Amino acid sequence: MKNNLTSIKKSRILEMHVELEHAEPRIWRSFQVYDSISMYQLHEILQVVMGWMHSHLFQFKSKELIIAEPSFGDEWENIEFKNARKTKVAAIFKSPGDALIYQYDFGDSWYHKLRFQRVVDESERMFKVPRCMAGENACPPEDCGGFPGFEELKRVISDPENEEYESMIQWLDGYYPNYDPNEFSLGEVNKILKIGASKFLRLEPKFYE
Repeated sequence: MKNNLTSIKKSRILEMHVELEHAEPRIWRSFQVYDSISMYQLHEILQVVMGWMHSHLFQFKSKELIIAEPSFGDEWENIEFKNARKTKVAAIFKSPGDALIYQYDFGDSWYHKLRFQRVVDESERMFKVPRCMAGENACPPEDCGGFPGFEELKRVISDPENEEYESMIQWLDGYYPNYDPNEFSLGEVNKILKIGASKFLRLEPKFYE
């Protein structure tokens, strides 16, 4: 009789790359996850590594596929999609090079290119997974008005003489004190991942309740 333990597939560690489309300078992260997690858990990890606040709808999509969270209401009533909570990363990212678009906030419409880079050998693992390995630049503030609003925000806060400078800084300080679009703290992201993305996001203040 075959030992059932031999038929259990071991989780792989995937190295992923995510980049916010159309951003200049580039806003990107490299991170590692187990492929046994759900796509919803991957969404939560993406929120943390990129610096979003888990305040809006999201979806993963390709030409053939949409993966989303059905509990948000009627947004998906007439759309065929996979449930992000029931779909495993392993079922979507099978081979290096596999990629999806991750869309966050259907108003500001932030599109990210998400790509499976490689399988990480267990002997290479130096830290607890998930873990962010590298990145550059800060994500835009939530609800800043998409890329046009983000570019205007950067222009205003770079010039203390601008008549809108004080009001913009005051708005930012509510959620993003000392915001610097050129700053990314790898250490802070990994502290949060160590706490747990789900746990942290439940504690985060939201723009909308």
